[in-house]
Order: sequence, then C-alpha cells, then structure tokens
Amino acid sequence: MTKKTQSIEGVAASLGLEAVDTGDAIREVYFSILRSTYRYFNEDELQTIKELQAKNAEELTEAEKEKLNEHNARVNINKKIEAAFKNATGGQEWIEDRAKILSTMLVGPPGHGKTTVFKVAAKKAAEDLGMRFLINPTEDVSIGLNDFVFTSLEFSGENSKMELSGLPMKGMVQGQEAMTHLNNWRLGCLPMAGAGLLLLDDFTNATSNIQNIGLSITDEKRYQGLNLKNVTVGLTGNLGAALDGTNTSNASTALGSRVKTSFIRDNLKDFTIRTQNQYQDELGDLGLLGFLNNNEQLFAQLPDARTKGGFPCPRAWDNFILDVRRLVQEVGGREHAMNALTRIATSAGQLLGQEVKQGVRTYIHAMLTSADPLARKVIFEGDVDLKELQKRYDTGFSAEEQHFAFQYTQSMAQYAVTRIVNEKGDMTKAVTNFVEGISIIDSTSLAAAIDTFANNLAMRVPQYSTANTNGTRSLTLEAKKEIAGIMSKTKKIDAERAEVITQALSNADKYEATHSRNRTRRS
Repeated sequence: MTKKTQSIEGVAASLGLEAVDTGDAIREVYFSILRSTYRYFNEDELQTIKELQAKNAEELTEAEKEKLNEHNARVNINKKIEAAFKNATGGQEWIEDRAKILSTMLVGPPGHGKTTVFKVAAKKAAEDLGMRFLINPTEDVSIGLNDFVFTSLEFSGENSKMELSGLPMKGMVQGQEAMTHLNNWRLGCLPMAGAGLLLLDDFTNATSNIQNIGLSITDEKRYQGLNLKNVTVGLTGNLGAALDGTNTSNASTALGSRVKTSFIRDNLKDFTIRTQNQYQDELGDLGLLGFLNNNEQLFAQLPDARTKGGFPCPRAWDNFILDVRRLVQEVGGREHAMNALTRIATSAGQLLGQEVKQGVRTYIHAMLTSADPLARKVIFEGDVDLKELQKRYDTGFSAEEQHFAFQYTQSMAQYAVTRIVNEKGDMTKAVTNFVEGISIIDSTSLAAAIDTFANNLAMRVPQYSTANTNGTRSLTLEAKKEIAGIMSKTKKIDAERAEVITQALSNADKYEATHSRNRTRRS
C-alpha cells in the first residue's frame, strides 16, 4: 500500500467513517434503486383495480383507464425489477421488503467518484429495466413510466431555499387562499417517471437551514406535496479546507442520523472497468490504463490546498483520457499520435499536475515510437520484425525491456480486437498474427496479453461474450475454444506457451497470481 493511499484511508479513519470502494458503492446504490422503485399495492388499491378490471372497457372513464394502465405498467416494472435482482444476485429470488429505504450519503475528496457512483448505478438500473435514461430533463421533455429520471441539484454554497422550495405563489389550500410554492421542475418531474434518483450534490456545503429542509426528502421521501416514495435519494459532500481544500459547512447532525454515510474511495480496478466500458473503439484508452497499472501511486491522491493546479484523482484521469482521445483524433488518429505528444503532455500538466506530466510524456513517447507501430504492423500486415523486437526486448530482464513488453503486448491485444471488429467478428487472421507477434515474449507478459485481448474482445464484440453483474463481460466457452483452436495451429507457439495460453484463457487472474513470482524467460 502506497503512502498516498494510506493518507486517503487515514482521513476516513480520522472522520470515523466507513471506507467503501466505488464498485461496492455502485452495487449498493443499484439495489437501493430496485427496492425504491418496486411498487407495493395496499388492499384498497388492489380492490379498486379489481373493480375496474371487472368493468367493460366502454364503461370506464378516461381517469379509470389511466389508473388501470398505470397499475399494469407498475406491475410490469415490478416484474423487470425481480428479473434484474435475480440476475444481479446470481439467481436469488426477490425478497419482499416494505421497510423504509435509507438514503445514501457519500463523502470524500473532490474527484474521487462520489457523483459517478450514483450516475453509474442509475444508468445500469435504467438499462436493466428497459427505461429511457434522462439526466435533468427540461420542461419540454415528456416524462412517462418508461423513463428513468436522474435529477441533480447542486448545493455548493447554496444559501437560498428556492433551489428546493421553488418560487412562492398564491394558491388555494382547503378552500382558503394561501401562499404556496411552485415546485422546482427537476423535483416535480420525478413522480411522473417510472423510476428516479434525486442527487443532492455537495449537500454538506449548503448552509444549515438548507440542510434541514432536506430532512423530509431524505427521511420521508416527501416534500411540499410531492410524493417521492419510488425515488432513490443520494447525497454527496466534500471534506473541508483542512483536508481537501474545499469550502464546506458543518453537516447537520439530524441529517447524519437519517442517512447511511460512507467515505468513498475509487480504486484502479473499478476505474479500469468503467473506462473500458466507455471507450470500445480503436483509440480506446490509448495505453493510459497501462501507465496507471504500472504507476498505481499516481492514480488517486489528496489535493494540496497550497497549489492551484490539477492533481491526480479519478475524475482528472477520466478527463485526461477524454482529452487525449480528442487530441489524437485531431491529428488523424492513432497512427499519427506522435504529432499530438506536446499537447498531450501539456494536458497532463494542466489536469494531473507537474509530477505526472513527465512520466506520462516519457511513457507515451516510448509506446508511440516503438511498441505501438510494431504491434500495428504485426496485426494488420502480418509483418513480425523479429530483429527490432529482439533489439527492444533482448532477454526481457531489465526494467526498460519489461516496459516495452507490456506496451507492445497491450497494443497488440487492442489492435487484434480492432481487426476482429473490422472483419465482422472473423477472428482467424487477427488471432494468428497476434500469437505470432507475442511468440518471443516471456510467460507472464504473454498471460497478461491474453487477458487483455480476452477482456477487450468480450467488451467490444458481444457475440463472443456474456454480461457479468459488475458491468464487465466474459468470453463464452465457445469463443475460448475457437481462440485456442486458432492459436494451436500457429507453428511459432511451443508447448510451454501453448499451456500458458490455455491457462490464461481459462483463468487469467489465477494464472497471474500463481506465476507472477516465477517468470520464465525466453532466451
């Protein structure tokens, strides 16, 4: 464990909070969404529906038809929730739970995945329920029971009650004229949807009187006449100037006793899964996940309140990968990426800080001038430059040679999958060239390359894979057999490497753990 990681965990401990990884938090919020969305009907509601169903269609009023249609839609949503729950739990049946669903509050340094947790969980729930996913829909968007509405209200330094309460207006209350409020549309549209998540972002930054207004929302799921019982409520908060350089108010003690509060910490494994899900094309992450896996201490750090520039954190890395992809596209794609190197380094300094800038520049320069072009020639032209490979790799023992092997095999894996995509799923040529290109690499690098290839293929070519509950995909047994069959016909693969490939395809994680301390070098 690195010093930077220890400091982040130390902050959680000092605050008396439970530290939770983003992947675990996403899963917990996902289940909260399913439970909040599930509609239980009381006896009176069921009796009313039974009476409406007994009528002839022409006898029903428009209001009765609408009520019956809404009930049927809710029953259908319930069935989808039960199926999603069963899939996510590996076959467990839905458990009836009419108890109150507690709201979730995530705190932590800026850029460490607090808001991302709620967005990812909400989007996955919407996909599993077959709903249209809408983020902060405007007033001109028609909202219905087939929609999942994600509403985010920003409370950083919020002092006005209007963000929650809406504009004051005259209205009639029980026959008497009285002052009421016109509900904020972003709150008002939530009960209209089939499911929804209300995120009170940076809520602890708001003043105490604003926080107290949120108590009925987080605890009772009601506010100014709005019934939010089928809406999941989430909250986020930073740590304050002394810990992460942010301005915050003191969190209400009443609020703290009504929500489940966790200290969120992103980790590289979860970040890698999200990034691979997001970028499933030839550019991918442009090797930056490889840099992070070799420099994990640069993934997530606490900001230094004395500096004004960027710092390494998951959000900064996410933005950096997005910016690098744009810069490479502007110069004509991956083949011409060297032309964007200076701008890439500048972007690294701006988003991640000067400490990271030089390391990223050196890594990308090495990859683009040696490993990447060699890998591209192998996959797309079948040209294995053994002389250049032996020059770069030699015995494979030095740090420089191992870095080259990692970059080369990762690029090979990504290009191989790109060729498979381009050839409409035909794996023969891509896999053959891939295996011939990695034939001189040591066993551990070979296993890592096979693992990367399998993961990329599973994500980008769904016909060869099945979905996992954590958002990843795994190759089917039939796909693994086809790959192994193609590889076995390659003359350059000896018995030892054939065994490595077989084990890597069947269980890459187990192979890596077993053999990482016992590397077999090819002379």
